[in-house]
Amino acid sequence: MGSLILTRRHVVLLPFPFSADRGAVVLVDADFAEGGLRVTSYARPSKLFTANATLVRSIAGRLHEAPHQQVCEALVALLRAGDSPEPAVPVA
Repeated sequence: MGSLILTRRHVVLLPFPFSADRGAVVLVDADFAEGGLRVTSYARPSKLFTANATLVRSIAGRLHEAPHQQVCEALVALLRAGDSPEPAVPVA
């Protein structure tokens, strides 16, 4: 999973599964500045979530700037398009 430190105790994560879905960004080993994944994977900005940092056991790697920017741009495009499921609870 990719991550961004939100606070000292929370991180923003997104899964890197081995299969693509609409809006996924392809990640290969060469996209990583440090560490990496053994197989081609797909960053899925549509599955963004937060978690307590204590739940993170290890970090697979760090992306180079270009693929990192590509993932960020995919997330921003998704948010701008409003392509997200309806909230479970109506917002007042």
